[in-house]
Amino acid sequence: MAPDEQTLKRRAEVREAVLGPAGAPASYSTPPSTLAAPLLEWSESAVWDLWSRPGLPLRDRSLVTITALAIQGRADQLEIHLRAAARIGWTQEQIAEWINHLALYGGIATAAAALSVAQKVAKTS
Repeated sequence: MAPDEQTLKRRAEVREAVLGPAGAPASYSTPPSTLAAPLLEWSESAVWDLWSRPGLPLRDRSLVTITALAIQGRADQLEIHLRAAARIGWTQEQIAEWINHLALYGGIATAAAALSVAQKVAKTS
């Protein structure tokens, strides 16, 4: 069943609030292959439906997201979401503090990798 216009509008608004007017990086806007289309459609709806739920503010969702991505070693996605974190209001000092905290619970190597991504984002922002 296709989502109604209100749902599509809500998803688009939250996506723009998180990722900005340009949305996801260019690599994400490439038309999916016939095989990938169903997964892409499902994941896009799941992601933006979850981010638009009222239970947590965007800043908290951002923190959960960047932590999960750092722990998984997903530097590509972490870069996208660290840029999003800055859009949502995280400061460089808060990101640095997050990395320090991450080192204790996620490991020094994980925090060092996250720091590398954060420094790249800071240089290009």
